[in-house]
Amino acid sequence: SGGDYAGSNNYPLRGGKHTIWEGGTRGTAVAWAGANTGLLPTSLRGRATPQLMHGADWLPTFCALAGADCSGLPLDGVSQAGTLFANHTAVRSEVFYGQHDDSPEHQPTYDTAIRDGEGWKLLQNY
Repeated sequence: SGGDYAGSNNYPLRGGKHTIWEGGTRGTAVAWAGANTGLLPTSLRGRATPQLMHGADWLPTFCALAGADCSGLPLDGVSQAGTLFANHTAVRSEVFYGQHDDSPEHQPTYDTAIRDGEGWKLLQNY
């Protein structure tokens, strides 16, 4: 069925929740900015962006959009505001995946990987 013990199904991507395969790491997000905010130029509306983004990047991105300075905080993420709202080049050139948990589908030999901006992924012990 392609699902995991929690019932997720990320077909056609391989894997599901609690895995480092694409089905467990790729996500979809929507960035909405009303026309009057001036945050998203008309030329960028309705587009998909293939750049890498980590979940830890959301807080610095929201801080940048709100004009808040979070540079003094010990954050692992980086602001993606320029990439999402101004068509800047990618901020990240790779994303490291470390998946250590006690799920029934946990595969300790395949629990870390690194993915680069060109779409290549190197899996530990694969």
